[in-house]
Formats: sequence, C-alpha cells, structure tokens
Amino acid sequence: MAVTVSLKQNQNSHSTGYKKWYPRAKYGKIIDLSGLAKHIHDHHAIYPEDLVRGVLQCATRCTRELMLEGYPVKFDGLGIFKASVENVHGFNRPAHATLSIGGKDDQGKPVGIQAIKMICQATGEFTRKELSESSILQWSDLAESIIAEDKKKLEGGNSEENIGENGDENQGGSNLNGGTGTIDNGGGNSGGGNGGGSNPDPDNGGGSDPNPDDNDGDAN
Repeated sequence: MAVTVSLKQNQNSHSTGYKKWYPRAKYGKIIDLSGLAKHIHDHHAIYPEDLVRGVLQCATRCTRELMLEGYPVKFDGLGIFKASVENVHGFNRPAHATLSIGGKDDQGKPVGIQAIKMICQATGEFTRKELSESSILQWSDLAESIIAEDKKKLEGGNSEENIGENGDENQGGSNLNGGTGTIDNGGGNSGGGNGGGSNPDPDNGGGSDPNPDDNDGDAN
C-alpha cells in the first residue's frame, strides 16, 4: 500500500508561497469504528467483530473521560492523547487572567482560553521519522497528468506557471478536502503537525510555513 499524493497550488497573493505547488496527502473514505473493528477481526479472526467494536467504543469513551480529568492517555506504539487549551491573545498581566472559555477584553477582542482541544503526540511506529522511513509514495492520477502537462510546456519553452489550476478529481468517501485546483488561503494548520499559520501558541505549531495543506482546491 502507498500514500497517494496530490498537488495544490497556493493562490493566496499575500503568502510567501504564492503560486507555488505543494504536495499533499489524498485520502480515501473515512474508516469508522465499525470498519476498524472489521479490519482487526479480518486480521485476527479469533476476536469476534462485536467484541472488538465494544472494546474500541469503551476505549474511546474512557480516553475522553481521562483527558478531561487532566490525564494524558498513551496508546503504546500509537500516540499520547491529551487535552490542551487554545489561546488567541494573551493577558496584559497576570491579574487580568481568567479561566473563562471564549473571554474578551474591554475592546471585544478574544483573549485568554478560547477552546479546549485534543492533541496527539505520536509515539513508536507513528512518529514522523518512522512513518517517513516506512512510507511508499505515489502520485494521484490528476497530479501525474498535471506534471506531464507542465513537463511538455517546459520542453516547448513555455514557462507558464498556472498549470492545471482548475483540475478536479473525486477525493472519494468522506474527505472534505476535494477542490477546484486553487487555494484561497495559505497555511494556518492549528494541529501543530504542519507548522502553519502565525499563532504564537506553542501547542498550535506556530510559524509562517505557507503550506496550504488544510485548504480546499488541489490537483488530486
């Protein structure tokens, strides 16, 4: 099995990556808990599918409960799941700090904790290093087509950069990232994995990486 990779062009004129093309993962349908239980049962027939699904459901509920009590939950070889706070703007001084969620200052600007979110720190075979070393990559059909088209133009002396901006390909399943081949806004991933956006919150993976991974519009 291989990770299918598509291409997306950054169309945000304010981004440092404007007009550049970025590889991004192309996903199939979402596998829900029942689908995962069936997959596990298919690999290990000794465990009944209903039993596997029940254990997964219990694990999901208990993980949420423990996270909200302040305990990081580690699935060995997978990741450490924990609850974190998401900040937008900091308080001017400690005496102004509050524990309210969605607070605003005197000017109506969001300040302090705006949300509680789940974050996951990969462990074992799911770390970035391990996944990178184990992955086999392949281009999506449309990405291959756009690459071939651009190579022909380069061979013909055409340096035009707007290749296949309106390309479209069915993403399949429940993936919400299918698009029209353009990007309206670059960067801004709040999960910490891609370092997008400019949020100073260290849990949000701040930075100025123009990688448009979370925006619609790509050559899938």
